[in-house]
Amino acid sequence: MKALSKSRFKQGLECPNKLYFSNNKQVFHNVKNEDPFLQALASGGFQVEEYARLQYPGGVLIEDPEDRENYDYQDLANQTSELLKQENVVIYEAAFYIDDLFIRTDVLVKKGTHIQLIEVKAKSIDSSQPYNFVGKSKKIVSSWKPYLFDLAFQVYVAQCCLPDYTITPYLCLVDKTKSATVDGLNQFFRVSKDSNSRTGVTTTFKEVGQLGANILHQENLSEVVSKIHNGDYKYYDNLNFHEAVKLLSEIRMQNYYPNWPAQFSACKKCEFKKDDSEDGKKKQSGFEHCFKTQYHWTEQDFKKSNIFNVWDLKDPKLMQQGLLFKSQLTPEDIKYKEAAGKLDRTERQWLQIEKERDNDFTEFIDIEGLKAEMNTWVYPLHFIDFETSTVPLPFHTGRKPYEQIAFQFSHHIYHEDGRIEHANEYINTHRR
Repeated sequence: MKALSKSRFKQGLECPNKLYFSNNKQVFHNVKNEDPFLQALASGGFQVEEYARLQYPGGVLIEDPEDRENYDYQDLANQTSELLKQENVVIYEAAFYIDDLFIRTDVLVKKGTHIQLIEVKAKSIDSSQPYNFVGKSKKIVSSWKPYLFDLAFQVYVAQCCLPDYTITPYLCLVDKTKSATVDGLNQFFRVSKDSNSRTGVTTTFKEVGQLGANILHQENLSEVVSKIHNGDYKYYDNLNFHEAVKLLSEIRMQNYYPNWPAQFSACKKCEFKKDDSEDGKKKQSGFEHCFKTQYHWTEQDFKKSNIFNVWDLKDPKLMQQGLLFKSQLTPEDIKYKEAAGKLDRTERQWLQIEKERDNDFTEFIDIEGLKAEMNTWVYPLHFIDFETSTVPLPFHTGRKPYEQIAFQFSHHIYHEDGRIEHANEYINTHRR
């Protein structure tokens, strides 16, 4: 079966062309599939989701089917409908399917005809701040935009399935103002894989009381979701929520390339590119597909140095003006300026542009600036190399979510006469 799921909806909002590329994963390569950092972040998400369920005890889990190749959306939705016949019920991974739209909700709490729809994220929040989601300018904070539109999509699909219910949407997030009140909270939730290589979490505590105080925050986002549905908040200036649902559903079901106009930020971060992996060498590049279609780039054009890898370049006007190659740029295009004492951001950018444009592979070192800096150093010099961890569920009492913790370091001292002294070292081998 095929449907527009919440993950596909979120991906399509980034760029509708991406939805076409992900529809055809046998053809187009996705570099994110092999990204170990993203996989590590996902592991934290599994832990937080399992932890969040414990805040809503007694729930029934709608299990994924064993055969993922024959995913039956209607069967999962029917299981949910059967549970919703109860007056009061908590459901984990409740499923809703209508008009080729499909969602799974992390936690659903039903009391009579009122439903709390709770989306759990490992993303952190400072619950003491009043402008986390909508800024003082009355616009959605950009970093929260994908999460809020995802939540709005879930509410929309659930409401279509349950028109007689009142649905209140929440985001459940880790709260940076709270601290763990027990040691080993993180290790109570062990990420594991089953025989089918599906990622899950194995819990090791004997009773919920071992987990201490709740470090999550639940935010009611009814007003924001309502404004997204009404078109007060848009993902794109020329596309409101309902138009986006219609467009992305058509792309998903009809599998056509929408030829959505290329946008600088989306193209710069596009994951559908070729790389040196075995898969990346065999499959096609979605990025190249777009630029062949929209800008008529030739194979030779793709060999030229383009603007998408220029460090910290954010100006979309360059693309709008057709300035796509470094060879087309002038210092004025990046608002070049020189700074006294150190490289300005634009100086750094222009160095990269010049070197790539001229095939200059030599290193740039500000020798005089480096000498001036080194002349200020006072011996002995101390070199500390350390490794840190930042996790949503803390390891130790008194630590906050995503607080940076050093678990290993080495300390060397460089004396003025050239002697190097290995002063001390540390590694935390205590497992909790």
